[in-house]
Amino acid sequence: MDVEAAGMVATYPRLCRLMEAERRVRQHRELASTKDIMIEHQLERLEFCVGNLLIKVIKRTFKGPASTHRLSQPAKWQRSK
Repeated sequence: MDVEAAGMVATYPRLCRLMEAERRVRQHRELASTKDIMIEHQLERLEFCVGNLLIKVIKRTFKGPASTHRLSQPAKWQRSK
């Protein structure tokens, strides 16, 4: 700390404490913002992974000639018209 800053602390202690508190709040906001960005990125990755798993489940569920045949036939309510 230089002489001028030391003199300011001695003369305006409350102002210096407020300035220090403001600096800590600013740092906290920057960290919180970075954390929010990281969480958002992780959620996007999770959505992508869940989407891929859902596609795999759907493909396995409707795999094979029997399921293909079922899907190509109209539903019962459509056949009765």
